[in-house]
Amino acid sequence: MNISGRASFALVAFIVAGVGAFLVPANAQTPPPTEQQCLEAWGGSSAASSCGLTYLGHNPVVVSVSGSQCTINVACAMTNSNVPQDTDFTGSQDEVRRLKNCNGTLKVDNC
Repeated sequence: MNISGRASFALVAFIVAGVGAFLVPANAQTPPPTEQQCLEAWGGSSAASSCGLTYLGHNPVVVSVSGSQCTINVACAMTNSNVPQDTDFTGSQDEVRRLKNCNGTLKVDNC
C-alpha cells in the first residue's frame, strides 16, 4: 500500500471510529423521569387548568415516580358537581403532557 492508500485508510478508520462514538446501542435505556419533570409535564397538560385546585385541605397535586412512569394524584372538577373528584393517572411524561379532564377523570388525548 502506498502513502496515499495508507492516508485514505487512516481517514476512513478515523471517520468510522468517530461515527461509532455517536451511535446509541439498541438496548440503551433512557433514565427515569424525576418528580420535577413529571410535574412540568402535568403543568403542560390541559387538565392542569381544571384540576388541582386546593379544597378542604387537599393537596393541589401529588406527583410521584415509579420506574419510568409518572403518577399524578389530583382532584378534578366535574361538570355537574361543585365537589371535585379525586383521580389518578400513571403513564409516561408524554402521556401526562396530553392529559385531559374528562368530567373528573384523567384521560390521554380524548374524552
